[in-house]
Amino acid sequence: MIGLIIIGIVLIIYYGRIKFDNPTSAAVKLGVNKTLILYGIHSGTALSLGLILPIIAIFSVSEWLLLLIMFLTILSEFITIYFYISKENVQ
Repeated sequence: MIGLIIIGIVLIIYYGRIKFDNPTSAAVKLGVNKTLILYGIHSGTALSLGLILPIIAIFSVSEWLLLLIMFLTILSEFITIYFYISKENVQ
């Protein structure tokens, strides 16, 4: 249980490192391609696992809730990427 909480905290820190080293604006400037899609999936998965693992350790939840959280965090990354792309196209 404590191990899952520690891994979750480490993944949240790792997500912050992803965003610090290569923020979404810098990833969008590289162009819309497979790398940008993988960036969204990678950062969304790191954030979702950082949120999910402590929840699993503390509460007894269904796998559908965990999949919903993962889906929403990955979707939020793609929404962020979409708005950065729209902003770049306007300027």
